[in-house]
Amino acid sequence: TNLKIIDNFSFYLSQLPSTIEIPPSIEDIKSHAFNKVKGLNHVIFKEKDTPNPNNQIKIGDKCFKECIDLQSITIPNKVISIGDICFKGCINLNKIIIPNSVTSIGKSCFYDCKSLTSFTIPNNIISINDSCFYGCERLTTITIPDSVTSIGKSCFYDCKSLTSFTIPNNIISINDFCFYGCESLTTITIPNNVTSIGKNCFNGCKSLTSFTIPNNIISIND
Repeated sequence: TNLKIIDNFSFYLSQLPSTIEIPPSIEDIKSHAFNKVKGLNHVIFKEKDTPNPNNQIKIGDKCFKECIDLQSITIPNKVISIGDICFKGCINLNKIIIPNSVTSIGKSCFYDCKSLTSFTIPNNIISINDSCFYGCERLTTITIPDSVTSIGKSCFYDCKSLTSFTIPNNIISINDFCFYGCESLTTITIPNNVTSIGKNCFNGCKSLTSFTIPNNIISIND
């Protein structure tokens, strides 16, 4: 097939097979393309025998939003960006692999992905946007590279199973509500580069037993 684009709302509210294969010719998956589809458990991106390094894919906003049956997806190396709210409400998504080719992950991308237990941020990501992992209540481990320079508001809000967290060395501020409701969080390491901590940042972190304020902190908000 020479299909290059999966258009907006292409499969919106459709009943699909349990497994679908995205052809290697695809370069763009538009917003809402698979929004609220039913029956879809696994997404496989097919690769060419001889991959074209210039063939890049963007996954649009709300592309797989509320695919409640989706369990796994492996993002191929040719994907460079994942849009806002892309996997929001994929409550059964428990496995997602994102390659280092991805340089942008949108806001609220994994909002309420309640079955996600671990996640590795790709090495080329600079910012983790607002509410990215909001409500990922089973998330226990997340690996964040030092390439990350900002973590958005409410990023890990209500990640109730998160037990420890290391802020990357290049972060200078922790935004509002970032770890709100992380009731299992016992340890957090904050580097000296951090100069401000946002409001309600650690509200509800009732398991946090010790906390060291970095030397360069200028403000700790309400």
